[in-house]
Amino acid sequence: MPGKGASPRQRRQRVIRAIAFDCYGTLINVTDESFIRACERILAAHDRAHQSRELWEKWLEAARESARAAGRDPQNPVGGPEPPFAPFRERWPRYFAHAFQALGIAGDVVAAYEAFHDMLANGTAYPDAEPALRALARHYKIAVVSNADEDHLRAALARNHLPVYLVLSSESARSYKPRRPIFRKAAELLGEHVHDVLYVGDSPVTDLLGARYAGMHTAWVNRSGASLPAGVPKPDYEVRSLTELVQALLGGER
Repeated sequence: MPGKGASPRQRRQRVIRAIAFDCYGTLINVTDESFIRACERILAAHDRAHQSRELWEKWLEAARESARAAGRDPQNPVGGPEPPFAPFRERWPRYFAHAFQALGIAGDVVAAYEAFHDMLANGTAYPDAEPALRALARHYKIAVVSNADEDHLRAALARNHLPVYLVLSSESARSYKPRRPIFRKAAELLGEHVHDVLYVGDSPVTDLLGARYAGMHTAWVNRSGASLPAGVPKPDYEVRSLTELVQALLGGER
């Protein structure tokens, strides 16, 4: 890998031939608060909107329990055998069933899932996403590789007119980040060696740890200025915005 004094052009020629981006939280502005607001809408019909955060926490509890039941180790999220795959549209109604039962609500799990689905499909891109992708696409193949079902991922990208060379959802890869197969599949479809791909994301574990374990270079879009959790390898790049990432990779070249 080129030393710290290498120019952006040298780094690009020697190391990075393609860039793969996480979608939600990196390109599309979806955060935990987005899910909590969706929970408010779900609970409004039951006059329980004030319990939206509780619903979200119970939903996450169900998701974690499902992962453990499938054999995933939260202390080693990238290790062990590949867990059985199921898309969000199958998993998420089950999580809502658990959450509704915990709160004593006779909720419609399908309608609740659709509320989350629609929120993801209609997400709005960060203002820096589209110009950054256009600038980088002049020099690299650009992919979006996301834990997402195919339909809502493609809908969000199309809605925001984000230019990408390749879209790979967890549904089409039949693997979720941070597991290795989805990253390896992305490199294969890009026609590049995994070591020549830079993965850009906002999640230290799902994105940075997973991509590094698969063999990719990593860039952390740390919009909130958070600290890197223990056990996560330091990324090759850490930026506060996608505009900063373009500057780091291209310098004055656009």
